Amino acid sequence: MPTVGELEHTAMDWIEQVWGALNQGLADFDHSAAVSDWNAFAANVLGNLIWGTAAFFTGGGAFIVSLAGIGLSTAAAASAVNSLGDFHNIARADHDKLLNALKKQAPAVISDVHKLATERHWTSHHTYQALMKRLLQPEFITTVGGITSVNSPRISAHVEHELLLRAGSSPSTDTLGWKHGNWWVEYEYRVDNAVLSWHEVAPLDQWRLKRESEDAMLLPVDTDVRKTRDRLNEIQPTLGGRHQVANWPLRKTLRVYFDGSRAVEVTLDGDNRVRGWGLWYMEKAQAERLRASAGWDDLGFGLVHWVWGATGGAPAPIDRIR
Repeated sequence: MPTVGELEHTAMDWIEQVWGALNQGLADFDHSAAVSDWNAFAANVLGNLIWGTAAFFTGGGAFIVSLAGIGLSTAAAASAVNSLGDFHNIARADHDKLLNALKKQAPAVISDVHKLATERHWTSHHTYQALMKRLLQPEFITTVGGITSVNSPRISAHVEHELLLRAGSSPSTDTLGWKHGNWWVEYEYRVDNAVLSWHEVAPLDQWRLKRESEDAMLLPVDTDVRKTRDRLNEIQPTLGGRHQVANWPLRKTLRVYFDGSRAVEVTLDGDNRVRGWGLWYMEKAQAERLRASAGWDDLGFGLVHWVWGATGGAPAPIDRIR
């Protein structure tokens, strides 16, 4: 079993690695950022290290129980952010404060882990694993050659990923009054066998749902969005799995075609709550027949939960953003 000194040496090394990974993710964001209004963006993200907190374990006995008291920048600091450099400096300073907080908490955590290891006769491997689990969430831990390690590439990718998405959910207004930055993700599906004729709709159990496209689109179509879309696709393999769009703080739209180009489009907010629905080339009377045939109280809410029933009405994961 490792000594307290050996645990401390390893813990400090891990903490430095995490700090480095956070800074790398910030640097990667610097190169890929598509932000039209840095002041609005900073107001959306400063104050809680929202781009990095998901990586940390915050339960009992953790290195970080709460961010309170660390002295992170506040949302009020956003008023002084007018450029990439301004944001980078504040975010980097927050990383430094987090580093110091982790180091300050380390002795208590190490002492507790060493005490448990002694009482329960843990192996060296088990002891280091237990210590690491007090620092990071499982998905940010890796094992190399049987040795527990910080998954630095995934932490960096997570930081960049979160900042990119927050850039897209930070509305801003230009000098002409136009809103920018409020991006959204659009899904398209098609339902066969639902519309039998202009005045006749089949029962819900006869409807046949399929994807109009296997991917989803990041909109609106402009240079910043395309740049972000490509970068999100590039870093997803490092994060692992599919794009978990349901977790994105962006608006989503669900467009479902029933008869040629006639469709119902449902709008959801960044928390996946249905905000309303509209029609594409479809008359209200036909939409009402669809709703009545399906037995739904509300066409938009019913459609979302029918299409995305496997995910509880939340947008489905996808392989690639287009």
